Amino acid sequence: ANAPANLDPRFAPDATSARSNRLIDSPLVDLNQSYDPIPALASWEKIAPTHFRFYLLDKRPMFHNGTPVTAQDVKATYDFILDPHNTSPHRSSLAMIERIHAQGAATVDFYLSRPEPLLPSLLRIGILPENLMEANYPFQSQPIGSGPFSFLAQPDHTRLQLTRLKDQQLFEFIVV
Repeated sequence: ANAPANLDPRFAPDATSARSNRLIDSPLVDLNQSYDPIPALASWEKIAPTHFRFYLLDKRPMFHNGTPVTAQDVKATYDFILDPHNTSPHRSSLAMIERIHAQGAATVDFYLSRPEPLLPSLLRIGILPENLMEANYPFQSQPIGSGPFSFLAQPDHTRLQLTRLKDQQLFEFIVV
């Protein structure tokens, strides 16, 4: 195994980074044991072949800095990924997304350039706080997400220290 190359879910280029980010960040959608999409932060409905609407769950988590996850955070995260100037490795798999519209605090519409029935299963990237993205916060080295673990430290390239939020237990992950 290798150390995570990047703790920013928008740029996670390798499996170790993706696994680490899944602990720190919550995605809109997750997969069950049969690899079917299931709600993580949001449920959804297909409005038309090229239009999906996502509803943030009533009991959606807070970011680790204490702010609630909103539709605008979802829009900002995916707008960032889709911007070619940002060179996200996830951009090509989401290229069918034409535009994203946040309606209020809890509803997000994804409009596609072509039908993509598997869109929900592609939206498994961790959502980040919009205000910190705008401030160029260093998510790659000091991540703030909304997942079950919060980042504590990365003492060196072989260790990652996280706190499990439900009981404040410290975990150290060692990569050999």
